[in-house]
Amino acid sequence: MRIIKNKLPGLIVIAVTLGAMLCAYGLQAKSKSKIKGVTITSRIYGVKTDGTIVELGWKTTYISARGGWRTVKTSPDGKIEQILVADASRGGVFSLDTGKSEALKVAPFTPQDTAYMDAEGYRKHPQFAGEENLLGFKAFTQRMTTPEGKIDSELTFIPEFDIVPAKELHYLSDGSKRIVEPVSINVAEPADKYFHLPPGIATKDALLNQDHGQNR
Repeated sequence: MRIIKNKLPGLIVIAVTLGAMLCAYGLQAKSKSKIKGVTITSRIYGVKTDGTIVELGWKTTYISARGGWRTVKTSPDGKIEQILVADASRGGVFSLDTGKSEALKVAPFTPQDTAYMDAEGYRKHPQFAGEENLLGFKAFTQRMTTPEGKIDSELTFIPEFDIVPAKELHYLSDGSKRIVEPVSINVAEPADKYFHLPPGIATKDALLNQDHGQNR
C-alpha cells in the first residue's frame, strides 16, 4: 500500500500500520477457529528520549466476527480526532471526519477469511518478535523493519481478534516512541453500524483523487 506523504501528512502512521496489517494477514497460516467480535479501549501515549511520558489520547477499536472493523481516536480531553472504517460494502478503509459529507479512502478492503492464526503460526511467522499476556489474553508481536533493517514498529496481535493489532509500538525518527496499549477488552459483537460509513456520504480515493459518489 502506498500513500503520498505530501498530500496526507496526518496519515503516515496509518499507512505504516495498515500496510503491516495487510502483509501480516496475508502470510498467516489459519486455524479452523474464527475471530470474535470485540471492543478494545486503548491508551495512546508517547515516550520522549529522556523518558518523559506524554498523554496523547485514547483509541477505541471495534472488530466484527464477520471481518469488518472501526477505530476511533480521541484526544486526552475526549475530542474525536480520527475515525477509520473498514467498510466491505464500499470496498475500502476510510478516514471519516465528523461533520463532513465526504470520506477519504486510504486503503482497499474486501471481506477477509475470518479464521485466525494460531499460536504455532505466530511463532513460525518470519516477523515474530515475542509473546506476552495482554489483559488475560495470549498475544504475539510482529516486528516491522525498514529496507535498511532499522526497526520501524512492533504490532502485537491477540489471535482471536487478529484483524487489527491490540497493541502498537512505533519508533519515531527523533528517537521517541508512540505507544497504543489496551486498557480494556470486551468480547461481544459490536453494533453493525460501526462497520459501515453513514448513509449518503460520498467517498474520495486518497491516491487517485476520484469521487466515488454516494451510497445509494
